[in-house]
Amino acid sequence: WCRFNSWLNVRFQRDQVRILRQECPRHFVTHNFMGLYNNLNYYDLAEDLDHVSWDNYPVWGKPEIPYGAAAAADVMRGLKRRNFWIMEQTAGPGGWGTFGRNPRPGEIRKIAYQQVGHGADSIIWFRWRTCTAGREQYWHGILGHDGRPLRRYREASRTARELKALGESLSGTTVRTPVAFIYDYESQWALRIQPGFPENNPHQAMFRYYNALFRLGIQTDMISPARDLAEYKVVVAPDLYLLPDSLAHRLCEFVRKGGVLLADCRTGVKDETGLCHPRTLPGLLRSCLGIEIQEYEALAKDMEYSVAGSKQFAGSYTAVHYADWVIPRGAELLARYTDWHMKKYAAVTRYRCGRGWGYYVGAVIREDGFYDALMGEILRSAGIKPFVSPPPGVEVCMREGAGKRLLFLINHAEEPRLVSLPCKAHDALSRRPISGDIELEPFGIAVLRV
Repeated sequence: WCRFNSWLNVRFQRDQVRILRQECPRHFVTHNFMGLYNNLNYYDLAEDLDHVSWDNYPVWGKPEIPYGAAAAADVMRGLKRRNFWIMEQTAGPGGWGTFGRNPRPGEIRKIAYQQVGHGADSIIWFRWRTCTAGREQYWHGILGHDGRPLRRYREASRTARELKALGESLSGTTVRTPVAFIYDYESQWALRIQPGFPENNPHQAMFRYYNALFRLGIQTDMISPARDLAEYKVVVAPDLYLLPDSLAHRLCEFVRKGGVLLADCRTGVKDETGLCHPRTLPGLLRSCLGIEIQEYEALAKDMEYSVAGSKQFAGSYTAVHYADWVIPRGAELLARYTDWHMKKYAAVTRYRCGRGWGYYVGAVIREDGFYDALMGEILRSAGIKPFVSPPPGVEVCMREGAGKRLLFLINHAEEPRLVSLPCKAHDALSRRPISGDIELEPFGIAVLRV
């Protein structure tokens, strides 16, 4: 049903696009997607469009690091493997019957720069003036109901002037990264039907690893399961629930040729038709992960297992929600369960396969520090070094191409942050040379030519 519903929407859009191209052959065709919305296969929906656009509204509750807006932008960029537009973006408090908070001073500007840093080539705020009638009377725009050009207007105006000045520097650039996530809509649909454990939200699984890379200053691509993996050094496959044999073979070949694969619990449980694989898990991935999953279980809210890390993961961690009972078959044990009946089972493993490495995380670990350590280890094993090591709350983005390279530093904190630069740079906005440290004001940004 999920496939049929998605196909139906894609076919409907295709009919509309065909009409538009006949009547307006010189116009581009796009429309606004909705970020991490996953009821439709956006890869298919994007095929008939010239470029993808999406609606970005990260301002709702308490100000926090907008991991979701960053990941959604990466998904949008990955749909057609090209830059995207922002069709709608936060301009004020949003809502219908009730509404959310007001963007803090500087927040409208830094939200725009985050998207540009992830590949946006156009920013359109929604809306210009807050409407006085209709369902969205309280979906606030750059101007309020009174139409006066106040704080939000001044901030948007400044941002627009800056982006216009950056136009030539941005032209021909995009995000290039050696790290990719396999973002699979069909696995998400299948997990919605049978999640295995109540807390198994595919996006939450993705964010355990994505947020750690974000904190380490690494950008990522979000790619279709059909995408060629050869251009990447690291592939992360969280909750890849539906695993056709063809994809399993490609993943193992990627590792044998020198890539680093990270898989985790509930990966490869079913084939593309929704049938459980009759092979012992992780099925064909055993050849590149070096493990066997003999049993598994969901953990109720009042249940947890203790996990002890070794070597670079030394420390105590907590497994919640789910646990694979993993037997290493050649894999190195990086963390093990310590409860009496689980002591012989691994929670986290690493396996040398050909020229690459296969990592497996067989439990949901509660502590963020574990994922920071894990992703740091994976980057080292792939020979990837962050260009900048950011302080807490600072996001690092890079756009490059046409002989240009622009570094974006975005402070999502409500306090100043000091960032150490690894080389001399030029501020693309002030046109001044910069070296050493650069201080970002609360919600401040910097765009540097490096």
